[in-house]
Amino acid sequence: MVREHIREHIDWQIDESILQAIWMVHYEERLDELGHSSKAVARMKDDVVSGDWLAVLEVVESFVNQLDHPKTRTIRTQALDLFNLAFVRYLVGFRFVGTELVSVTDKEEIEQIAGALEATSGTTSRTHLDRALALLADKREPIYAKVISEAVGAVESEVRLLTGKNDLADGLKQLEAKGYAIHPALRGAWTKLYGYTSDAGGIRHALIRDDEVDEALAVYFLVSCSAFINLLRKVSASDRT
Repeated sequence: MVREHIREHIDWQIDESILQAIWMVHYEERLDELGHSSKAVARMKDDVVSGDWLAVLEVVESFVNQLDHPKTRTIRTQALDLFNLAFVRYLVGFRFVGTELVSVTDKEEIEQIAGALEATSGTTSRTHLDRALALLADKREPIYAKVISEAVGAVESEVRLLTGKNDLADGLKQLEAKGYAIHPALRGAWTKLYGYTSDAGGIRHALIRDDEVDEALAVYFLVSCSAFINLLRKVSASDRT
């Protein structure tokens, strides 16, 4: 049923240049071999109807990402909402977060990641979050250790931006010095979590093999780091008022 839902929305009337972009970027085909744009639509439909589940998800993701143009961004917003509703209805274990299709399905987790993306727009923290999402969204060759590295890098950048401190522990102390009370258990947990990824054998030093980190742990770190960034933003905002 989800395939039928997706196939229906591929029939949206969109600019021919979008279909040409999908033909060249997603399928890596020559533009002079496309002919009529209906050939690209037929190729997409064939993937949705007959392809494996990875091919279906990849064509959906490519379709949405190629709508990043001024006259199609409204359609893209609608597409993101409709596809997410279809994934919920048909119990598909993926959701769009931003424009990346990732295996995060919990509403609160999605909201934490989306909130962090919005709050950090235009910063180095956002760059790290975007990379973490892109790595998590790679369904054929995911590198989960790098997802964690980028997620922690986002927190590190945020602490540096908001407190001027390069080290997380020093940054938390700086927040406390400004009058924000951080429970010792929370401070200790975050310091230890950061230490886990930063010590001599940690993920940030690339000495932990990717096969020692699974998807669940990568998602946990991305959500946890996003939530912490949201907390830091709220603390910073309250400090300015």
